[in-house]
Amino acid sequence: MAYTAGDPQKAAYFEVLSLVATSFNGFSRHDGALVNSFADADISQIEVKETQGSWNKGFADFFMFGKQAQKQGGSVSAFSEGSQFHKFGVAMILYTVARVVDVLRDDKVSLAINFTYSNNDAVSFYSGALKGRHKVSLGKAKGVRLVGEDVVFTISDLYCFQQGYASVFNFIGTKEFGLIQSGRGVVVDIGRYTVDLSRVEDLTLVDGRSINYGTRHLISELQSMIAVFGLKLSAEEIERSFVEHDVSYSNAEGKVVKPWSSLANGDLLDRYYAEIKVALSSFVGEERFDYMILCGGGSYLVRSRLERDFRLKTLVLDYLRANVSGMLRMMTV
Repeated sequence: MAYTAGDPQKAAYFEVLSLVATSFNGFSRHDGALVNSFADADISQIEVKETQGSWNKGFADFFMFGKQAQKQGGSVSAFSEGSQFHKFGVAMILYTVARVVDVLRDDKVSLAINFTYSNNDAVSFYSGALKGRHKVSLGKAKGVRLVGEDVVFTISDLYCFQQGYASVFNFIGTKEFGLIQSGRGVVVDIGRYTVDLSRVEDLTLVDGRSINYGTRHLISELQSMIAVFGLKLSAEEIERSFVEHDVSYSNAEGKVVKPWSSLANGDLLDRYYAEIKVALSSFVGEERFDYMILCGGGSYLVRSRLERDFRLKTLVLDYLRANVSGMLRMMTV
């Protein structure tokens, strides 16, 4: 998410799938590939020419992301928090910053990123890799060809937040902010890879925990259930059904499947929530809390169950972008 200094209330955002390729496939060339039915928004690639630290030493200097990696990349990987996660993460951040700089034409950047509690020890790695001057070649469509245009920028300020905790800053200036400033709360952030729990007192983060039980476990089980009907759905297609309940997919024989119905009419969601309830109960213990903040793409799936069982004043956000908009709010007030 980015904003112009002249109007911080007008933010722009874009999203890239966490798929990466570090080379073109055998049908394309690195320096002049034909653009095969790509819209400009699908061109998501950079070549790192100059950078900070040694984060990419012995690693790739060329990266493509998301749909482009799926369609045209060689050696495509879906990255989560594995051994190469942080290097791919730096590359994606540089790509994102380059996109923003290319639009806003401001080469001095203040950047905020967030971490789960399980990868918080990587803060120094990101700081060494990101702060300073970078030169990257940003992939763009020119007619039917793909070319690189150099973008140079300096990341002068870097802010690191804990995932989930960053969401509390969305409430600055609202009637709920008084409660957060003087009360005790718990933040439940249910993402695809982790569930992040934060304890906040008087606006200060006092404790946190990441649990390896994000919505990917739910998605994986749904994919297996739907595969019985001869359908292979991506995680993104499953997640779309969480928001658009009527979305349906058909197999070769015309059998129609609605992922949401498969979830809502079975006990899968109850079993998933039971794990989250145990983790949250263990985290809060016998302590008294004044409020609960829900965020993360999976929160709306279990909101009613959390409110029923924990009986706290619930503060609800734009689930998917609560952390990024909170960081933006903190940086611009």
